[in-house]
Amino acid sequence: MSFTLQRPSMTLSSELNTYTGYRDIHCIGHKHGIGPNVQFPQVHNSSSSLQRRHGELNNVPDTKISPHIVIGLCEHGNLLDALGALPLLSDSPSDDIYLVLLRACSKLRDMQLAKRVHEYLLQHHVDLTGQLGNQLVVTFARCGCIDEAFRVFHDVRHRPLSTWTEIMSACNLCKQSERTLELYALMFEDGITPDQRVYMIVLKACSNLRNLQEGKKIHAEARAKDMPIDSCLGNSLVHMYGKCGDIMGAEGVFEAMQDRNLTSWTSMLAAYVDQGHAEKALQFYRYMCEIHRLSPNQHTFAVAIQACHDLYDQKKTNGTYVKCMCLDILHGLHADVRRCGFDCNTFVSTSLVRAYGKLGQIHEAENAFFLASEFDSILCNNMLLVYVEHGQAELGLQFYRHMLAQGIVPDQKTFVLAIQACGLLTETEEPITIESCSIKVKSSEFCHALHADAKKRGLPSNIFLHTTLIGVYAKCGAIEEAEDLFEQFNRPGVVPWTAMISAYVEQGREETALRAFRQMQKEGISGNLQTYVVAIQACASLGDKAGDPAGWELSLDIGMALHAEVRKKGLDSNIFVSTALLGMYAMCGDIWKAEIVFSTMPHHDLVAWNAMLNAYGEWAEEKAFHLFKIMLQEGIKPNQKTYVSLLQACAAFADREEVHYMPSLVCALYNDVQKRGLSSDLFIGNTLVHLFGTLGYLDEAEKVFHSLPYHQVISLNSMLTVYIQHGEAEKAIHLYKKMQNKLTLTDVSFVCVIQACGQTGDLELCKQVHFNIISAGYELNPSLASSLIRSYGSCGSMLDAQSVFDSLPDPDLVSWNVLLAGYAGEGSFTSCMSTLAGMQLAMHKPDATTMTSVLSACSHCGFVTEGISYFESLCNKFHIVPDVRHISTIIDLLGRAGYQEGLTGILGTLPMSSNFAVWLPLLGACNLHGNSELAKKVFNHSANMDFEDATAFIIMSNIYADLHFEDDIG
Repeated sequence: MSFTLQRPSMTLSSELNTYTGYRDIHCIGHKHGIGPNVQFPQVHNSSSSLQRRHGELNNVPDTKISPHIVIGLCEHGNLLDALGALPLLSDSPSDDIYLVLLRACSKLRDMQLAKRVHEYLLQHHVDLTGQLGNQLVVTFARCGCIDEAFRVFHDVRHRPLSTWTEIMSACNLCKQSERTLELYALMFEDGITPDQRVYMIVLKACSNLRNLQEGKKIHAEARAKDMPIDSCLGNSLVHMYGKCGDIMGAEGVFEAMQDRNLTSWTSMLAAYVDQGHAEKALQFYRYMCEIHRLSPNQHTFAVAIQACHDLYDQKKTNGTYVKCMCLDILHGLHADVRRCGFDCNTFVSTSLVRAYGKLGQIHEAENAFFLASEFDSILCNNMLLVYVEHGQAELGLQFYRHMLAQGIVPDQKTFVLAIQACGLLTETEEPITIESCSIKVKSSEFCHALHADAKKRGLPSNIFLHTTLIGVYAKCGAIEEAEDLFEQFNRPGVVPWTAMISAYVEQGREETALRAFRQMQKEGISGNLQTYVVAIQACASLGDKAGDPAGWELSLDIGMALHAEVRKKGLDSNIFVSTALLGMYAMCGDIWKAEIVFSTMPHHDLVAWNAMLNAYGEWAEEKAFHLFKIMLQEGIKPNQKTYVSLLQACAAFADREEVHYMPSLVCALYNDVQKRGLSSDLFIGNTLVHLFGTLGYLDEAEKVFHSLPYHQVISLNSMLTVYIQHGEAEKAIHLYKKMQNKLTLTDVSFVCVIQACGQTGDLELCKQVHFNIISAGYELNPSLASSLIRSYGSCGSMLDAQSVFDSLPDPDLVSWNVLLAGYAGEGSFTSCMSTLAGMQLAMHKPDATTMTSVLSACSHCGFVTEGISYFESLCNKFHIVPDVRHISTIIDLLGRAGYQEGLTGILGTLPMSSNFAVWLPLLGACNLHGNSELAKKVFNHSANMDFEDATAFIIMSNIYADLHFEDDIG
């Protein structure tokens, strides 16, 4: 090959060597690695010169060369030198020379060179109305210069069928099929009779445009001209009818064909797939292989595998049965692929990877990928897409590195997918607070590296890549980088604006998002459907943060204004907008408007049902169960989010009030979850752990927790919380020790473990956990600090408790109260009073919890006078209304000291509706001091209450027995 290409250049060099004085000119062939340099003579006295953009050729010599030199340069791809050599010809170049040059351009598909040849022809006033013009049209068409081809085409006087065919075919390739149909109409005006190839090209244009009406018209014209419907034209007709949605038309053409080949069968198979008849397509494939004994090729397999992929998409809501069925079909197709020897074909491997990925078989997708004989960017992108679709962020990023190592050049889609993998990584990464900003460092570093790599490869200006980066930077907490990217748009359109608004919502900056939305409108950019969805979601988040009617008012006003805008634009009937509006009204506490939106939706998809269920779960739990029943009656198959909403509704109901049917309802939902194969879902599992714990079913909570495929920190926190609620501190500590090196613990995790340390009184473990808290950077967390102080107090180490308290820069009231309770429990009256004084100096107003601790300290130390004094002071000065705890503590204090008058006074202050627990300490005090008269009053007062506890009767019986008043009983 190399020798053959070099031999003509050697001949040229020997001929040119007859001249004196040479200089080297690098020819285009050398640029492309074809042939050596060609030497042209250098002439010092020249009256003419030819200016060229790519390589200057000045001082053109007076000595001339023969035409075969130019032809030789063209034949061997040295077109730039051939163009430069034209002025050296002894005579003006003939049309044949120009035709050779244009045909060589056409062969190389060199757009820039074709344009330069055209410029040269125009400069030298070459006639382009005849054969040369036709060849120039063909050259431009093959190089993809459609506009230039049309300009020349309209100036040509006599245009043969081949010229029409070339420019029409080029229009299809360049996605300008409308022009193909325009040219087809002009052909008849030019007196050109279409042949079979023209009909195939025009039918392809109809397919591209999905123009069934025009396609039928052309089919009718072909029949009228008795055009034979052979396999080529028949295949084009089947393809056209299939793409345009007329499956019966495609079947009619297919059945009428006499000489059907494999392409015909594949075209019919593709028609079924294009029109969503996946099941029929697979039956057709089986009919083709088993009845007609045809051996599929790579295109047939790709279409059949796509049909399997689509079948699962269409029927996946029917549960695991459909998934197993589709997987069996795919395994059968894969076996056929291996039998026919296409298992290493890159095209087929791409289809297999996509189908296995859709069915969740990542390992089998990987096997299909690595069996491919060649790896191209399309195959690699599909494998990367599988990892992203299934949340395998780290595998996706590792695969991206593997692509680079194998020399695969990443394209725009590769970078978008890799950046989306970074976005997935943010969902599992715990943020780190840096200068009051919550950053996900690892994900951010990956995203920056991918961004830099995209810049190196010349892809930074791509709008889709930019908007993906904006979204992922926001998820990483790098909002400034997202803003910098946004500012790089000269005039950002609706897509970048929507990405930036969404980024603000992602960062919890809803007010900024809504201001950005208004700014976009001020700049004359009209929001699209996605923009309004994001803006409505910002209102919903704002309302959710408010948490009370006063805060909801502003969010609701903005949301209603957005609702009016989408109604004006006719977008309110869109399922995505309606669902967003429904969620917004629910978040803002207006369940009535949410119901109106739901009831007026033209149809309900699963997302809408789930949104309404979630709304009821927040405000009307019983309605949620009723709606779920209606949903099932309408044949809607629930998914993971459905059950999460229902279980959360159960949890809210169980937290608020005792419902006798709740345990059976939760168990029924759990059984349904298991039947539908959703029991391993993390969100459902975490919700079930919390719910079973709330209902007191500890064994069931543990069973669900241990059945999860893997554990997140939220799963751990749910289980730890359940253990603490049920007093299973030892189990909580055991689970903590087991998981502490496997997960990055949060402040919630540490609070649970610290509470467990307090319950067990394990001071050493408490100190170890305290060290881990400091190492994790949570030592200033108020909730954790309060738990540590309480636990140290429970472990009998108020010195450590005081140390934790002293480390707080600005202790809140909760921290003061916890420290006070610790000293009260220890019986340290002096420290208690000192802490109370410090609290007031720090401008914290004592509350009911403070009073409980102070009275408890007085009771433990027997300081009756001080106790009564503090009681009166706290009630009068700080307007604390005494509750059951305070009254019980005062009674206990007076009763132990024998203050009968004080007890009598307390009796007069107690309302008839007081808690029964108050009366028992009072009866106990009467029993202790033998005060039968007061005991009678207390007993008569308490006997009027409805209670089942016999303690009061036992105490009174003991009092009468001690005083020998047995006759008075009864």
